[in-house]
Amino acid sequence: MEHNEFNLDTHHTNLFRERSQIYGDPRENHRAIALAWAALLHPHAEKIANLEPIPEHTIALMMAMFKLCRSRRAFQQDNYDDARVYLGFAQRWQAEGSARPRGDPQ
Repeated sequence: MEHNEFNLDTHHTNLFRERSQIYGDPRENHRAIALAWAALLHPHAEKIANLEPIPEHTIALMMAMFKLCRSRRAFQQDNYDDARVYLGFAQRWQAEGSARPRGDPQ
């Protein structure tokens, strides 16, 4: 994929090239992330269809999955660090939510 098809300025062109060298083709990476997020969002399809919010812990899981998908092609310590932080959020928020009585809003 050529960077110029996105009409990027010099700074963003350099950033595009740098990230592409590290993580590979952006479209391939977005497909992998989309598949992972689809699996996480599937249990919430009805809420999404009704434009209702989904649980916060699910968003934290999505962010962790984003970082993990990036890590499949190249080692970058910050991806693992960020994923751990997001998983910590997800763990805490899901545990807090599971303590609520059934039927309480999430």
